[in-house]
Amino acid sequence: MTKKTFSVIVTGLNVQSTIDECIQSLLQQDYPENEYEIIYIDGGSTDSTLEKVSKYPVRILQERGGSPASGRNTGIKKAQGIIIAFTDADSVADKNWLKELLECYDTPEVAGVGGVILPYPEKNYFPRTMGLLLPTFFGSAGARNPAIYPTTRLVDHNPTNNSSLRKQVLEEVGYFNEELKVAEDIELDLRIINKGYKLIYTPKAKVRHHGRQSLSKFILQMYNYGIWRAWAGKRYPGLLKPKHLLPSLFLLFLIFSALFTTVTTLLMPISLLLSVILLTYLSTGLITGLKVSLKSEIPSHVIVIPILGFIEHVSYGLGILYGLLSELPRA
Repeated sequence: MTKKTFSVIVTGLNVQSTIDECIQSLLQQDYPENEYEIIYIDGGSTDSTLEKVSKYPVRILQERGGSPASGRNTGIKKAQGIIIAFTDADSVADKNWLKELLECYDTPEVAGVGGVILPYPEKNYFPRTMGLLLPTFFGSAGARNPAIYPTTRLVDHNPTNNSSLRKQVLEEVGYFNEELKVAEDIELDLRIINKGYKLIYTPKAKVRHHGRQSLSKFILQMYNYGIWRAWAGKRYPGLLKPKHLLPSLFLLFLIFSALFTTVTTLLMPISLLLSVILLTYLSTGLITGLKVSLKSEIPSHVIVIPILGFIEHVSYGLGILYGLLSELPRA
């Protein structure tokens, strides 16, 4: 079997609305076509996804009922590439994506390289607005997934929407943890770093990602992210950090603030402290909304951005609390 430089792995389930653009962007890479392959792993689609993918020169594998982790593992085991690149079925890769990823594999210590995840230029108001909120500090608290760093740097995680790993390293440290439906890529990166390898981020490797198309889907996404982050953190030390608890602490703070509005002046110092914290939060949200509004030239963002940020934090915080109080389900 002829070795290739890259195997690009895409997983999907009922992604008929985005898969064409995703595959086409991968086929149009400014990279020798005989040096990379594309592997699509389908989770059991019931729409026209498979029919669409079958039109392209792509290897199709099926992992019915599996998770993204098990799908990627299936692809890795079948891959011919020395480097395994990952992206999602609702993403579009820049034409220089593979070339820019390869550029950073300059030493054997570099186990993986990832790039920037930019918001897709959506037509609808909601996903377009979320694409402006999430990269901000108010929207992400510095989380790696939506972060846009201006320069190449060492990181502790590259999300699988835009990442690559040496197949040899994967075979050494183990594949994706199929017990986890969320945070499986973070847990894998933690194992890789603990082995002494390096992960690199480069802003030159670009992927554009479709966000959730409605508020209800976004709320559910954030809630589930919170649950699985808490479950993963309890099972695998190092995955749950203090910053992940901030939305839950803020939620508890709101409850206590409401209670303190009815107490006597004996507790006035505590009430004042809570008021300062709340004022700081509101100010951060409004300043973020103003900055986004000036950038987008859409006046409504001044108010909409803080409101969506608040909804995001509450949804994620509720998920964290539920995850901390419940147990990770057994496979």
